[in-house]
Amino acid sequence: MSNRIAGLTVRLAILLAAAGAVLFLLLGSGAGAGTALPPTDIHVVRSGETLWSIAESLVPPSEDTRQMVQNLKRLNKLEGGLIAVGQQLMVPAS
Repeated sequence: MSNRIAGLTVRLAILLAAAGAVLFLLLGSGAGAGTALPPTDIHVVRSGETLWSIAESLVPPSEDTRQMVQNLKRLNKLEGGLIAVGQQLMVPAS
């Protein structure tokens, strides 16, 4: 009987560890915990738009557009600057 209880205890511990690992992967590592993600809107790319022109429309004239381009690339997981007509981009909420 005690072997059965020990076996169940081990299985329960493994199940709890697996559930914790899944939650960790789903919710992130906790790095930067306490920092909320900025609210976002969706921008649908129109003909003639570039990542630069979209970024430029989002920043005040006194701010550096290059930083917004980098933010948009990071927010949308873009490696380069290529975007396509109809593509939906997350942009900082205005």
